[in-house]
Amino acid sequence: MKKVILAALCVFMAGFFAFRETKISAPVTIRVIPYSSVVAVNTPNTTPLLLSTPDKKASPLKSALKSDSEVIEALEKYQALQKVVLPSQETKHARDEMLMDQNLIASTVEIFATSSKTATNMDKQEARMDAILFLNDAIRKDPQPHRDFIFDEIEALLASNLPDMGAKDEVAQSFIGDRIELFMMVFQHDPGRIAKLFQEARTPQLKAFYRAASVKTRERIQRELDLDKRRS
Repeated sequence: MKKVILAALCVFMAGFFAFRETKISAPVTIRVIPYSSVVAVNTPNTTPLLLSTPDKKASPLKSALKSDSEVIEALEKYQALQKVVLPSQETKHARDEMLMDQNLIASTVEIFATSSKTATNMDKQEARMDAILFLNDAIRKDPQPHRDFIFDEIEALLASNLPDMGAKDEVAQSFIGDRIELFMMVFQHDPGRIAKLFQEARTPQLKAFYRAASVKTRERIQRELDLDKRRS
């Protein structure tokens, strides 16, 4: 399966590099930072990648989203349920209910938005990792009647611009790293949505970010394939 995904990514990236509908006027420099597998991208003599534009999320549950503190509390509860060694039917049911809770899913994605204090708080790294694990579990759940809804929410987030922070800023690096994790999640399960993101990118900087995230995805899959070979 990993080989298939890697092959698809290679074909996809080859197609993207041939895509010239929107040209970047200056060469793109991709600098890999050894912090949470983050890639910082800038285009010389242009506005940095980290632009200040409000996130645009058209969630039907927008007005009823949970606060960051409520989301963090819910994610802690979910992680506690996940750690139960011999879960009862009641525990399994409670866990499944959370994975299908559209309000919780939308609220969890929202903590990665530029307007979220959790997204830019270094003390909340564990909460953000719990959020990524929760979203991944929600996507993997079978059956999952809300899988398209989850992808729609993440896709809307990835299509929004990044916050106005310096590329060397530790908070910015962590923030970009979280979005790369979400990018990888979508690609592994629904690569067609990534192609759509490339084609509809509003700025050259966003497209450069998608390119960098694609490189990181390919590298991670290749590492996993190499590890599988060594184990066999």
